[in-house]
Amino acid sequence: MSLTATSTLVGGFALAILVVAGTVTLWRRWPRRARLVLRSGSLLLSQIMIVICVGLVVNRSEQLYPSLETLIDPPKAKEPVAESVTSGGLDEWLRARSQQGAKSGLAFPWQPAGGGHWPVTEHPSISLPAQYFLQPNSRFPVIVAFAPPGTPGWADARAAGRAGDPAIVVFVHPHNNDAGSLKLLGTDLPQELGRDLRTTPDRWSAVGIGKYGVAALDLARRHPERYRSAAAVTPPVPAELTAPAKALTALSSPVAVFLAPGVAVPSGLPVPSPVPVVSPSASPTASARPTPGTRGTTDRLVPKPADPLTAALRWAAAQLPAALDPAQTAGQVSTSATLPPSAPPLAPSTPAATTPPAHAPTRPNAPGAGR
Repeated sequence: MSLTATSTLVGGFALAILVVAGTVTLWRRWPRRARLVLRSGSLLLSQIMIVICVGLVVNRSEQLYPSLETLIDPPKAKEPVAESVTSGGLDEWLRARSQQGAKSGLAFPWQPAGGGHWPVTEHPSISLPAQYFLQPNSRFPVIVAFAPPGTPGWADARAAGRAGDPAIVVFVHPHNNDAGSLKLLGTDLPQELGRDLRTTPDRWSAVGIGKYGVAALDLARRHPERYRSAAAVTPPVPAELTAPAKALTALSSPVAVFLAPGVAVPSGLPVPSPVPVVSPSASPTASARPTPGTRGTTDRLVPKPADPLTAALRWAAAQLPAALDPAQTAGQVSTSATLPPSAPPLAPSTPAATTPPAHAPTRPNAPGAGR
């Protein structure tokens, strides 16, 4: 149960008004013998409902507890762990699958140690590019895609997401699309991912699919130190993207909106002239890499009607910096959100999407199942 949803807030206030109104109406109508007890009980119940309503408002404003589960059993505070420069917690497990991964990349379900309290319907899915295995000392940028369960086109989207610089693609399936449910994912997910994999500390990209479009843009706005760009794919109400898109523009963060075929762009949505996108099946010479937006602007790509998710991941990959080699990771890596994304040339070929091993564990030495 979400504690930050509008329906929860409205229901709480409606119930409080009903209790207070009932107390006032029945104040002189209670039976004489039980009047003292009933009056005291109704007053106490009214005060409790008022306190609950105030608590819901404060919780929604501060995003303290996104769900009832986190209120009853809050996650334990984690001690800070130093990030490894040359290896991640899953590297030993991945090394045993390096032969397959070096050819076409690797995909597997991920069960982080601290993910038990995450508001997700299933374990996140991770796709690693082949370069992750070919460059064992490098760190890679990340694309975090928030999607409803059963989102189609996962394999094709992963391949398209690798069309630019190699990147780690993570698919997450949250319980709902309010900002509170994504707060834990905005802070805990990058920390856990950085412990398990070799990731860059900043300039990631957030992609929201369907109803998660607004939440992805809001996540990038709340965490500019981590997310450099954001995209929304086929949002049900495109007009809702106007405010978060303008907020990201003020932070000089690139924004992209990928609408379903036939959907008109709202007049208030800040999108400039479209940039064509070629189908991933086209030859490398015929494909033109999208040009990242300049600082303080937003970008929109017009995808092929059948593959808005593919086009969105191609755009997100174009916003990411190149992988950091050991010489770069040896020093202090900047986490400034104002740095423009790098845009090296398009990779000559796209690694094929792969299916994880049938018995691939989600954690080292723990059995699991591939997608």
